[in-house]
Amino acid sequence: FFQAEDGIRDHCVTGVQTCALPILNTVDPLKHTFVSAITFSNGQPLVWITEQLSDRVIRTGPGETFSTAAMSGSVVEVRAQDVVVESSGRRLLLTLGSPLSEAKAVAP
Repeated sequence: FFQAEDGIRDHCVTGVQTCALPILNTVDPLKHTFVSAITFSNGQPLVWITEQLSDRVIRTGPGETFSTAAMSGSVVEVRAQDVVVESSGRRLLLTLGSPLSEAKAVAP
C-alpha cells in the first residue's frame, strides 16, 4: 500500500486528506510455469508442468489437455528435452526447465 494525499486549499480551510491505495504487483504466470520433468510410465511419456505461484504440478501426456494459470492446451508431441503443445490455435515448443514465457512457435 502507499499513501496518497489530496491537498485542500481554500481561503478559510487548509488540510490534507489521505487514503491508502493498494499497489498492484502484477506477476506474469508464464514466467513462473515450466515443464519440470518428462518421465515414462508403462512406455508412455508423461509431462510434468509446475506452477511455482500455486505450487501445483500437472501431469499430462500426448493427446491430453491441460490447463494452468499461464496457458491451456493439449500435448501434441513429447521429445527427449522438449514438448510440443497446441494452445489457442498455435503450436509451441516448450523446453524442459524453461519458463513457458520462452516457448517458441513451431510449424504444424
